[in-house]
Amino acid sequence: MKINFTTLLWATLISLTSISQKYQYKTDLSAINKDKLIVELVCPQISSNSIIYYFPKTISGSYSELDYARYISEFSAYDSSGNELKIEKKI
Repeated sequence: MKINFTTLLWATLISLTSISQKYQYKTDLSAINKDKLIVELVCPQISSNSIIYYFPKTISGSYSELDYARYISEFSAYDSSGNELKIEKKI
């Protein structure tokens, strides 16, 4: 029984570690300028021609809509070579 539980525990930890390594958010809290800061998301390789990125409107455990997208003043996307990609805001 202990072997199965241990195996299950290790499998869970490995899968959680691999999931967390796919998307990385970066920000520098010491670089706040005019009450704004830059948040960078590094994604794994994306094979589709287009994707949709959603900003949360609610968070689990909260009963009110917070609509975090209203705090976004600039949004840009780049490919792996650093070239800026075309983006479109959908409401």
